[in-house]
This record gives sequence, structure tokens and C-alpha cells, in this order.
Amino acid sequence: MATEKRMRRAPQQARGQRRVSKILDAADQIFAETGYEDATTNAIAIRANTSIGSLYQFFPNKHAILNALANRYRTKFIDVLGEIFAHPSDDSLQIRLTRLIDEVAVYYAENPAFQPMFYASQSSKALTRVANDMGAILVTRVSAMFMSEVPTLELAQADFYATFVVYLMRSLIPLSQSEDEPHRERVLPQLKRMIFAYLGSLDAFSEQKFTLYE
Repeated sequence: MATEKRMRRAPQQARGQRRVSKILDAADQIFAETGYEDATTNAIAIRANTSIGSLYQFFPNKHAILNALANRYRTKFIDVLGEIFAHPSDDSLQIRLTRLIDEVAVYYAENPAFQPMFYASQSSKALTRVANDMGAILVTRVSAMFMSEVPTLELAQADFYATFVVYLMRSLIPLSQSEDEPHRERVLPQLKRMIFAYLGSLDAFSEQKFTLYE
């Protein structure tokens, strides 16, 4: 039982869908407040204003709730990227990357359980797969952005540069959300500076004009 990762059953009616949504909303809050390890299904049920029996009708255990929440995050993240990259832009690469960094940071801020949830992915192959999939989606988008700006780039080069940039984002954007970090307001400007300095040092981007903000 402890290894079950999927929902017992998917809700077919609107009432059941609303109940599952409330359970996931509650889990989102509890995971953000206490972390995944200390969260309990009882606490989630209480926060969702539902009985533990109702919770277990849909989810066999906490891990299954985490899995469902991870997939919901993935869907929301894809929607965010879709909005960012929905239309071709005449803006410079620096402006487009700045917008991307800012929007991903907003996504983190609006989904506070996102980062602690994926810390737990180290012990779950399913969650690791979702987390890596989200990273890969972002790498693909950034790589395509690079190739549109620098047509001479080969795909392997663009993918490498994009991977480097995305891993900087994944490492430092969560720091900008930390309540305990006294310099958190400086994180995003410094992240942008690092990324623009890195790209500006590459021959492939020699035609791009990057401004290194303080």
C-alpha cells in the first residue's frame, strides 16, 4: 500500500472533481507549510474540510496525492510557458529572457509548495520524472529561442546553452522566494546578470547586445 502512487479512481462527476481539487489545494498548502515528510493525510483532509474516508476514496496515501499535485503543477507550468511563447516577438533576446525569468519567478511565488514538493522527488522515480520533464520542456523552449535569434547555432549547441541557463534558473529562482534569505530581492537581478554575462562570453552570441545590470 505504501508504494501506491496513483489515485484510486478519477472523479467522473463535477462534485467529485471539486472534492479532489479541494484535496489538492489543501495538500498544496500543507506541503508548503510543513514540507512533504511532515505532512499527513489527516491534516490534508482537515484543511480540505472533508473526511479522511472521502480522501481515501480517491487517494490511497500521501504519495498518491503528491503525484497528482505534481502533475497539476506540470500542466500549469506548460500553460505558463505557452503564454510566454505564444507569439513571435521582435524584442531582443535579453528582453525575452528577462520576461521568461520574471514569469517563472511569479510561478514559483504563486505556487509555494512547488519547490519543497520537488525536493521530495529524490525518493520518487515518478516525481523525478515529472520534475525532469518540466525542466526538459523549459530547455526545449529556451533552445528554440536561441536558434531563432542565432540561426547559425547547431541544435546540440543551443540545447547545451539552454540547459546551462535553465539549471541556473532552477537553482536560484527558489532562493528569490525564501523568507529566510536576507538578500532575496537581489537574487533575480544577479541571476539575470549571470545569464547575460555567460551568453555574452560565447562567440555564438557575439552579435547580441547584453546589458549587465547591477
